[in-house]
Order: sequence, then structure tokens, then C-alpha cells
Amino acid sequence: LFIASKNLEVDPLDLKTCVQTLCFNKYSKSQFLDKETQIRKACEYENEAPCSLDFIMLYLRLLKVQLSEQMNLGEQAVVFLHDVQTIACDLSKSVILDANLFNYRPSILAACMVFLGFQLQFEIKQKER
Repeated sequence: LFIASKNLEVDPLDLKTCVQTLCFNKYSKSQFLDKETQIRKACEYENEAPCSLDFIMLYLRLLKVQLSEQMNLGEQAVVFLHDVQTIACDLSKSVILDANLFNYRPSILAACMVFLGFQLQFEIKQKER
């Protein structure tokens, strides 16, 4: 619970609360931290919560794989998707600054940013013509 709270909550549980309230002082703070270290090492530190940037990269990687399997992607399509990725990543950096958006799941924010990336890139391509 302590690890999940640290990874997912804006205001995580503190060590004192975990030791005193959740464990009724059956463990010391050092035992608690040692166990956290053991768990994180056992998971190879891969138990961190994904951010919207992780989802953007995943969505675009999956999209590239799907499109390349279904049709032969040309150089223009690869450049287009790279530009969409750049726009979505830049939007992700902007979203980090807005605390109101912390209420939404990173996966949903990422999907919105990828969609906006496509919209903006289509508009840019239309203006170039």
C-alpha cells in the first residue's frame, strides 16, 4: 500500500502513518523501508506508474505496427507519424503544468494528445498544399 501510494497518489501516505496506523507499530521504520527496497528490487524497479508520455509512445508504436502489417508504409507516412508523435509529446509536456488534468488517467490524456497530434498534423499538411 505504501509503494502504491507513493507511485499513484498526489498526496501519498507517509512512513509514520504506515508504521503506526496501518501496522500498529509491529515493524520499525527501518524494517518498513528495507521491505520496500526488497519489493522494488524483486520487481526490478518496474512498478512505477506509467505517465501519459509512456502511453503516447505505446499508442504510436502499436499504430506503426498495425499500419505496416496492413499496408506498406511509405516514407511520407513514417514522417507523418513521427511528426504526430512530436506534437503529442510536446502537448504532454504542456499538460504536466496543468494540475486540473491530474484528475484524468494518463492513458486517456495520451489518447487525446495523439488525436490532437493527428488533427494538427493534418491541418499543417493541408496548408502546405
